[in-house]
Amino acid sequence: MRFYLDEDLSNTVALIARNLGGNTTCSHEVGRDGTTDEAQLTYAATQGRAIVTRNYPDFFRLTFEFQRLGLPHAGVLLVSSALRNKDFRAIAEAIIRYDRTHADGMPPYMIDYLSPERD
Repeated sequence: MRFYLDEDLSNTVALIARNLGGNTTCSHEVGRDGTTDEAQLTYAATQGRAIVTRNYPDFFRLTFEFQRLGLPHAGVLLVSSALRNKDFRAIAEAIIRYDRTHADGMPPYMIDYLSPERD
């Protein structure tokens, strides 16, 4: 899978995920900070990337709106509150785990959660 991190996540997460073998980029790296959530979701979809974010309310609403309007959508991964924002490695590892367990990717308009590894 290909992932695009919303600006609410650190570019360090993208760097770590890439070092672990993931195809990950973020808004900070491509100069898209400050753009609207709609524009972020559209950009991710046109790049064939699921967007990874902590912004639950807006991306839930946008997913339903994009589906209703037939707009491109490549999936939304919501970062669980169990993953601390400053725990960059844990978030990156959750992205890689998700990638490995979803070899076929995400269908359009799917919303799912990233969660920490369970012992």
